[in-house]
Amino acid sequence: MDKLIECVPNISEGNNKEIIKELESIIKAGTGITLLNTDIGRNANRTVFTYVGRPEDVIEVTFSLIREAAQLIDMRLQKGEHPRLGAVDVCPFVPLKNITLEETAGYAGKLAERVGNELNLSVYAYEALSNNTNRKSLEQIRKGEYEGLRKKITEDAWKPDYGPSVFNEKFGAIIMGARDFLIAYNVNLNTTNHHIAKRIAESIRESGKIVTENGMKKRVPGKLKSVKALGWYMDAFQCAQVSTNLTNFREVNLYDAYLAVEKEAEKHNVQVTGAELIGLVPEEALVHSYNSYIQAENLKPVDSKKGKMEAIIERLNLNSVKEFKLHTQVIEELLA
Repeated sequence: MDKLIECVPNISEGNNKEIIKELESIIKAGTGITLLNTDIGRNANRTVFTYVGRPEDVIEVTFSLIREAAQLIDMRLQKGEHPRLGAVDVCPFVPLKNITLEETAGYAGKLAERVGNELNLSVYAYEALSNNTNRKSLEQIRKGEYEGLRKKITEDAWKPDYGPSVFNEKFGAIIMGARDFLIAYNVNLNTTNHHIAKRIAESIRESGKIVTENGMKKRVPGKLKSVKALGWYMDAFQCAQVSTNLTNFREVNLYDAYLAVEKEAEKHNVQVTGAELIGLVPEEALVHSYNSYIQAENLKPVDSKKGKMEAIIERLNLNSVKEFKLHTQVIEELLA
C-alpha cells in the first residue's frame, strides 16, 4: 500500500499575492501532490501550505518550493507579527498513512541534506529529525529570530545541521523536521490590549513564564501540557488574540484549550469573542474535543460523527471569525 505524508511549510510572506500564487502553482504542478489548503495570514505576514502525497513526491515538490522561495522572498524587507527565522521559516513533515514518524524523519533528513548541498542554504533539524535536546523544539531554534541569526549562526553551539554556517541575509535559515499532527488554534478577545493576551498565553502554555523570587529567576509551568501559546494584537480583527499550537490533541484537545483561555480571560475581565483554526484538522481531533465537551458540560451525546463535529465547531466558536467548512478543513473529508 502507498505511504502517505503531509508537508506544512510556513512561508514568511502573507501580503504579496503574486509570490504566494507562484509558490502555490509549484505545489499544484507537483507529480502526485494534492494541495489541501493555503492559509494566508496578512497580519502575521505568513502563509501556510498543506499538501499530501507519496514521500518521494512530497520531497521533490518541497525542494522546488524552497528553491523558488529563496529567489522570491527577501528577509531583509520582511516584517510581521509571527516569529520567523527565514523565508521558509519551518518545514515539518507529518506521517499520515502506512508510514512511521521515524521513516518520515528519514525523508526529511534527505531533503535537508539536499537543500544544504544543492541550494547552499542553512538548515536546522527539529523534532524527530533532531537528537540535540538543547535545540530540538521550534522555540529553541527560533529564539532571536532572523535578526539574531547573524551572530547566532557563527557560534559552535548553533552551527546548522545542514548547509553553510554563514548568515544568508536574503533567506535566513530554515527549520526542518518531522512531527506528529499539530493544530493551530487562535482565540480572539474583546480587548485591544495585547498584554492581556500575553498573560493569558503564559498562564496556559506548558512552558509557562519566568518569574523572579528573592532575586532568583525561575520558570513557572502553565496549566496545559502539549500546548504552545503566544499573545498579540491582530490588526485584521482589531482585537488581541491568544494563538495556540496543540502538539498532542489526544492529551490536550481543542475544548481544553478554549476553556482554559475562557477562564483566564474572565480573570482579566475580558471575554472570548471568537476563534479560528489555521490550516487543517483531523476528524479525530474534533470528535475527541466533542467527547470532552459533553462530559464537562453534562450534555446528551449525539450519535453521528458529523453531528459531533458540527456541535463542537459551534461550541468552539469556529464560525465566528470565518466560516469553518468540514469539506475543506477536515483532512479525511478532503482526502475522500
